[in-house]
Amino acid sequence: MIVIISEKRQDARRIAAALGTIAIYNRTYTYEDLEDENKERIIDQYQRKNEHMEVTIGKTKALIAWTDGHIDKALSAKEYSNAYEIWNLSTYPMLPEELRVKVDEGKIESFRKIKSILNRQDVEEVINAFDDDIEGTLIFHELYSLAECRKPWTKVKLNSLSSKDIRKAFRERRPGAEFLNEIEAGKTRRYLDYLYGINLTVASTVKFSSDKKMISHIEEGDSQVLPIGRVQIPVLNEVVMQDELVENHVQINLYNAEFKVTNGEVTFTMKYDKGREKIDRRDTLTELAEGIVGEELEITQNEEIIEKESPLLHNLSSLTFYLNGKYGYSAKLIMDLCQNLKSKGFISYPRTTSRFLPESMEQDFLQALKSVPMTSSITQLLRESVPDKRSPLNRRIFNDELVDAHHAIITTTNKKRADQYLALSKEEQNVYEAIVKRMLQSIVPNTVKEKHTILSSANGVPLKNLITFVINDGYRLLESANVITGERLNMMAEEKKSTEEEDVETTVEELLEENETENISEFEKLIFKNHGTSLEIENDKKII
Repeated sequence: MIVIISEKRQDARRIAAALGTIAIYNRTYTYEDLEDENKERIIDQYQRKNEHMEVTIGKTKALIAWTDGHIDKALSAKEYSNAYEIWNLSTYPMLPEELRVKVDEGKIESFRKIKSILNRQDVEEVINAFDDDIEGTLIFHELYSLAECRKPWTKVKLNSLSSKDIRKAFRERRPGAEFLNEIEAGKTRRYLDYLYGINLTVASTVKFSSDKKMISHIEEGDSQVLPIGRVQIPVLNEVVMQDELVENHVQINLYNAEFKVTNGEVTFTMKYDKGREKIDRRDTLTELAEGIVGEELEITQNEEIIEKESPLLHNLSSLTFYLNGKYGYSAKLIMDLCQNLKSKGFISYPRTTSRFLPESMEQDFLQALKSVPMTSSITQLLRESVPDKRSPLNRRIFNDELVDAHHAIITTTNKKRADQYLALSKEEQNVYEAIVKRMLQSIVPNTVKEKHTILSSANGVPLKNLITFVINDGYRLLESANVITGERLNMMAEEKKSTEEEDVETTVEELLEENETENISEFEKLIFKNHGTSLEIENDKKII
């Protein structure tokens, strides 16, 4: 007998159905049955009333159980010693030699049933099917230890809940002994989080409480408590710092001059090339302009080919950044939506930091694209963008060395029908389409542009203009904006041609003033800090 333990019941039923057949209510269900909403509802109702299901894998019988999250919790301070019951700095900080845990009061009955399954005499192997990360491994091990189970255990690495990936993961499961360091890492992080949280929470509450008489009666969760956590405090600090910058920000008007330049019958514009100079007085530019209006110019032109690489696939951070900017979704909502899509078999494991795929996944990747339901706003993109023999695949995203515990977020190879896609919420559809769109962008050719820098000078006043021609749209073809239309391209081509005529005088005919409103220097760059990496987004103005 094999026992499989999963964290979520949605994952458990997909794992069970992918490996064999589920037996409930004197009926059997297969993986294909999960695509039927009514049949999946029957299985879900059974799971809500029970802690395990029977699965037939070939000739082998197996049981699969689920915990629906953490089944244990850390002891409170006073459970270590009565001395910590009163929050007083004379007794704190508390530094236990090890973090002790117990079964969560709300999970006692569920734990009792799972424990009895784990310790059945006919069980030969226990399989850890929790999320393949430090936290998932620790949750399983704490359950395994609290149940006092001594059966040999193995672990599977599930990149997605497609039937193909599930079967592959179970064939390649590895013995638990290989994950002892991962377990210790999880215990250490949890222990340090506990020490950091409990001791600094006590210190901040005692120091800043408005009613010192209440200190001896404070309990965890009390409204008087000022909680401190390893993650929440740095985040709160960033919010406070940004809020102070906004509150103290003083907006100023900055100016630049735009000149109308005549070259024969063609007129185009050039700007004063102020570099990094900030001009906050209009009269400064007026004086400058008076000295060059009507002057002849000699124009030089520099050409440069710019190739911008196609974007990498999404990891959770980049997907969150994209969806927050486009739809205003919160990080928590995005995580919940991704987990829903994973549980429904639409996408791979979302909590990943990698933006690459293993080199062996090239065909799986293309199959995943072909499995996307052809009834959405991305249908036309799919038809036009999936590579064929005439358009080589951009292979930058396939790199074994840059794949961490999990690869980038992609769709699964499970063929999805139109009705299954339409059954998703609008928010889930938006997340799914963002992932598909990025998959397409990552494999099409790079965007290639021809950049012309037009330079001139009149009475020592430098002038400049930039004209950019798109040679190959590449991945930008899949963007909904910033694609230069054919009409605009033709107009710029005429401008380019005119500037190359040497026998026509070029003069500055007229001054046009441009009023720009810019932020002070602190706001010129917006810094996003994530996983120790800074992403800078600068205010880059392009003149076309």
